[in-house]
Amino acid sequence: MGSILVTSSTAKRTWYDGGTLYQAIYLGVNGGKYAEGEEVKLVLSRYKIHRFTKLSEADYFNYRVSYTPQRYFDSVRIQIWEYGETTTTDLSDELNSIKTTLNRIEKKVDDISRFGNL
Repeated sequence: MGSILVTSSTAKRTWYDGGTLYQAIYLGVNGGKYAEGEEVKLVLSRYKIHRFTKLSEADYFNYRVSYTPQRYFDSVRIQIWEYGETTTTDLSDELNSIKTTLNRIEKKVDDISRFGNL
């Protein structure tokens, strides 16, 4: 998962289209060509969250990202961030702990309502 941002200090306020990001993977067949993977349309000055193609470490050298800006840009800056993988076990453990606590509270409330009116 990653995020992409395209900015231009010379862009007019009315400009919207930030260009296109292309992903390609080297096939090594048919003359050693890259096969276009995915095309991502970008909006100027807005973050785009994108799920990049997941690759093995061996495929890193066979992967290419290219960017085509709009032809009317005098200057443009593209930033790409990759978010590290998160594990769900920590969150899952926390949710289970919360469920256990809520169940204990619910039982205590039930006991109070059942036995509290003697």
